[in-house]
Amino acid sequence: MQAVQKSGDGHPFKECLSKPMTTPGERAEKAAMMLVEHVNPIATRVRSLFLVEHLVDTVKFGVVLWVMTYLFYWFNGYVLLLIHWVLLFSVPKIYETHKAKIDCCLEKANVKAKEVVAQVREKIPIGKKTAEAKKQK
Repeated sequence: MQAVQKSGDGHPFKECLSKPMTTPGERAEKAAMMLVEHVNPIATRVRSLFLVEHLVDTVKFGVVLWVMTYLFYWFNGYVLLLIHWVLLFSVPKIYETHKAKIDCCLEKANVKAKEVVAQVREKIPIGKKTAEAKKQK
């Protein structure tokens, strides 16, 4: 070893080799519990999206996946990351400058979206059957 190091100081990583590399059981258990607390709600939500628990949410999810397919087909991932980085800092400033106009447009869009969702729910009686069955019991 000294032929390679050309010094008499000993092993260059002696300090790192002397530190323990074990994880206490309590710390690992705490980390696992935190992971479970985060994974369970995500798994529940994904299950409801894929197994069509709520039709409107599943359709929205499918549309988002379809749009993202074409979006990633057109753009490279790095370009999208750059666009998001720029938007992260420019959108708050634009909103601050034009707050009244943006709020007005968002309110109109929100009202229209609620109308469309109500129309879809009237025409698709999936949720009504379960609600009527619960009332009868």
